[in-house]
Amino acid sequence: VIQDGGVSASLAKSGDGDIVLTGSTPNTYSKLTRIYGGRLIIEKDGALGSAGSTTGASGNTFQLANSNSVIAFRAPPASAGFRYGTFEWINLDGNGAGSLGQLDNLGGNNTFAGNIGLAGPTIDGNISAYLGVSAGSLELAGGIYARGTTGQRILSKLGAGTLIISGDSAPASENMLNVALTDSTFNINAGAVELRGPAATTTNLPGVTTWNVNAGAALNSSSGMFITGAVNVNSGGVYNFIGGAT
Repeated sequence: VIQDGGVSASLAKSGDGDIVLTGSTPNTYSKLTRIYGGRLIIEKDGALGSAGSTTGASGNTFQLANSNSVIAFRAPPASAGFRYGTFEWINLDGNGAGSLGQLDNLGGNNTFAGNIGLAGPTIDGNISAYLGVSAGSLELAGGIYARGTTGQRILSKLGAGTLIISGDSAPASENMLNVALTDSTFNINAGAVELRGPAATTTNLPGVTTWNVNAGAALNSSSGMFITGAVNVNSGGVYNFIGGAT
């Protein structure tokens, strides 16, 4: 267990290697988690310390800008997966590393119930963010927002696994560091993205106005409302309307 030791503590990950946060007991340190490089691998609920603030930076997780770093979920040994239910903002702003996204899933079927703030490198004038699922599935059950003051993003799904988006991103962010996505594009480059709105009237990922499904990838709309400007299915890509409303 990583905990405060007489003073409020933060956790900083640096270097190109891995740190694995695992075990049966949550970590309880109370300040920030910062990732400067390498892979921070999460295998338990509460790995990132005590619950983060809903309105500010305190207690939340920050990937440093321009860092070659990954925040990754992975099922612990002898487990099919786990649910990260302790509230946390994970703020993405690195480059990923190798073939991995800024956020990734390395194995098992895992769920993160907190919120995501998207930033990243600026490419051709656009802020880019990379969500990877190298294996298994990763369900994002909280809100997905833009980190910063502007909401336009280019999102890319990497990896052969399935990214499940089941949260409600329509409510305005309570956190002063994040805003709603606007006029954004989502490129599905590999694997699958499943839109699984929690209610029939929930709009799946509002603010994403263009979806590009590339060769070998799939977009599955399972529940909730899918309201967007365009869905472009390129040769070899698949769009499956399973349920919900358009």
